Amino acid sequence: MNNSTPKLPRSSDLSGEQRSRLEVLIAERKRRQRAEEAERLKHDFAAFVRASWSIVDPAMPLIDNWHIDALAEHLQAVADEQIRFLMINIGPGYAKSVIASVQFSAWLWARDPMSKIIAATYAKALTIRDSLRVRDLIDSQWYQDTFNPGWRVTREEKQS
Repeated sequence: MNNSTPKLPRSSDLSGEQRSRLEVLIAERKRRQRAEEAERLKHDFAAFVRASWSIVDPAMPLIDNWHIDALAEHLQAVADEQIRFLMINIGPGYAKSVIASVQFSAWLWARDPMSKIIAATYAKALTIRDSLRVRDLIDSQWYQDTFNPGWRVTREEKQS
């Protein structure tokens, strides 16, 4: 009895029709993997934060710590309507704005494109900075490929 794994044919050994079928199967497998990843990220805000960090702030690597999970857990509870009011009170430099204003907004829209979000800060410049980051995240190839939202930020919205 031979326990070895059967050898797969090389693509050069396949006929044109077989190669075409293989390409279709590979494309379908990738599509399903992206769909599964999108569903996982839609239900796990902490995973979304980690997955999207390099797009939101490519110059600053994520310094993963317990507060990331604490912020994500509480914001997810807000999204899931388990918490009605949430005040985040931690010092500067802990990624509050990036996580709560930028990534949370993009994540909510990945889950439900009809979500209405109001974001404000004490300074107009910070509001503009964060809204541009949300736009850039949504327009990123990663976001579009992962969530396939069927919509993009239009030029008029970008200029607002």
